[in-house]
Formats: sequence, structure tokens, C-alpha cells
Amino acid sequence: MLTRSLVVVALFVSFPTIGVCHTQDSATGFLAGLLHPVTGLDHFLAMLSVGIVSAQLGGVRIFTVPAVPNGL
Repeated sequence: MLTRSLVVVALFVSFPTIGVCHTQDSATGFLAGLLHPVTGLDHFLAMLSVGIVSAQLGGVRIFTVPAVPNGL
């Protein structure tokens, strides 16, 4: 199992452009970097998904799930 994980990591390290999710067209300047989490569709959908899941869990988790890394 560890060998398989090392092979996958080696493949991702060998081809770093696979992990690039954002194009350089929209990344022009400091303001674009600040606005991207708000205006980027991928970040908006991620925030919406976290909000929906935490609302379904209910209680105090409405506030704790979005505040904790990895939703622990």
C-alpha cells in the first residue's frame, strides 16, 4: 500500500502542471488575488458546499465546521 502511494506521489511530482487549477489569465495583481476567493466559481462552490453540509449537521456545527481546517 505504501509503495502504491509513493508511485502516485512520484507521478504528481513528475507532472506538476496537472495540479494547476487556475489559469494565469485571471491572476494579474494583488487585487485579483484578493477577489479570487469571492469571485472564483470553484471557491464559491466550495464555500456553498461547506455551508450546506454544516447547516444539515445543525447545532453549533453550523459555526465550527467552516472554521476548522478539514472539517474536523
